[in-house]
Amino acid sequence: MQASFSAENQSVVLNTALNFDASSSPNNLQQIAQFVWDFDASIDSDNDGDATNDIDATGVNASSSWATPGEKTVTLTVSGALGFDRSQVNITVLDATKPVARITGSAGSSATPFSGGWRIEHGQTITLSCATSTDNHQVSACSWSLDGNPFGQQTTASFNWSETGTHEVGLTVLDASGNSQSTLVQILVTDSTLPVLNLAMRQAFANQATEGEVTTFAIAASDEYDANADLRFHWDLNSLVDEDQNGNPLDDPDYIGPRVDIVFDAVGTNTVIVTVFDAANNTDSHTFSVVVAEAQVVETNYAIFAVVIFFGLVTMSIALLGYRRWQGSIALILLTDRGLPVSEAMAHMKMVKQTQRLPLFAKAIQLSGLDAAEGVVSQQEQEIARKEAELQSIYGSENEIEMAPQAQFAPRMQLSEASSQAANEAAALFFDDEPKAPTPQSVPEEIDDLMQMTSIERTTKPSASGIDLPASSEPPITEEKKVEHAEEPHGTDENVNLLKGTCTNCSLQFQVPMPVGVMEAIVICPSCSSEQLFQR
Repeated sequence: MQASFSAENQSVVLNTALNFDASSSPNNLQQIAQFVWDFDASIDSDNDGDATNDIDATGVNASSSWATPGEKTVTLTVSGALGFDRSQVNITVLDATKPVARITGSAGSSATPFSGGWRIEHGQTITLSCATSTDNHQVSACSWSLDGNPFGQQTTASFNWSETGTHEVGLTVLDASGNSQSTLVQILVTDSTLPVLNLAMRQAFANQATEGEVTTFAIAASDEYDANADLRFHWDLNSLVDEDQNGNPLDDPDYIGPRVDIVFDAVGTNTVIVTVFDAANNTDSHTFSVVVAEAQVVETNYAIFAVVIFFGLVTMSIALLGYRRWQGSIALILLTDRGLPVSEAMAHMKMVKQTQRLPLFAKAIQLSGLDAAEGVVSQQEQEIARKEAELQSIYGSENEIEMAPQAQFAPRMQLSEASSQAANEAAALFFDDEPKAPTPQSVPEEIDDLMQMTSIERTTKPSASGIDLPASSEPPITEEKKVEHAEEPHGTDENVNLLKGTCTNCSLQFQVPMPVGVMEAIVICPSCSSEQLFQR
């Protein structure tokens, strides 16, 4: 006798039937009297101490399903007159079905459900549960999260917030096979406390106004939750029109703020509604009436206004003229004190007025022109200065600095009698005079006379021709000038040559007689009296 069977599959999904067939067990002689099936060797349902002989089904063919996942041992027992035999096959029961996650609020919670979540007042507590979650096997764990952060693993979870806002609560449900499902709900934390308008300020509202004029209204409010800075105030002047299209025609923001300046355009009774909003849009409002009176028209007497302006202009003109006369007399005194005759002073003031842009209230120093950088002088002083300038341009200034101021400190040159004679002859030729015979005298006296003669000609004549003839000593440092040899005029002494040159200071060209044998000489320019070095 031999037990043998086959299974439709080696694995099956939880709670799904699986078929078995024992026709492969030899039974040609009908020696098998009974086929007994035990579908779970881990359970001893008849409590006989043998978990493999439970009678879960009988017959050649049988089927079974399992409510728990895992490895299940199926046992076939065949028996007859000759005895019994057993055969076993292991079947894997799979749980591929996800659990269903559900979040419910506890019965004692103060939250108000809405689609997709709950609404709760700030400071209140809401308790949520996963007890209604289901699974085809069993829910093994509930994992909570708050705004994306883990919040623990338990069947229930409680939440509380002190600030308004929206929060997200998540639930993940797991079964024994590791299958899971998640769900989310929104928790809206609200503020239902109403703001309250200040009663004393409401009673102080003005109930009368004038058309076209500003009327000021001020209001304040308080709120248990919101700060005063979070409160908004709307003033609605037309309760029949919903200007902001929010469904309420009584809270339009015609004016905004706790203090407003309202101008009424319509005469008669005007209705004003003031509404306060908190951050959660909870409101409190107050309606009052204002009686608007017609504005009085005030006629302006332009004639009186014109007369006042006229007299004002006349007064200012008189004051300006008086001020100008006063400052003009002071300016005249300032100019006469500086030596100007009265007529010249007045002419000068007139010239200043014509050439300068004087301010309306010019001072005496401005009227006299003394504020300018140039000084004021009389015509007589100007004439004297002009004449002095002419004389200086002709004769030179007494304070003019010598071209060689150190010459007076230079050692006197020792001139020979021949040199002195040559100098006199050269000077006589320049002035067309006959040369004078030299007077015998000592050398120092001859040099003194020559220097005295040069000094006299410098001060009495614009063009002097004093000549210094250097001896063996080095000549003084003067400007060198190239001298051209001029042709000797007819009748000139054959021992004297005329040298022609140009002054390096005033560019005057002139001739100088130079004795033969003299190579260089210092000559005084007849125009500017500067010393010039003539060389052959």
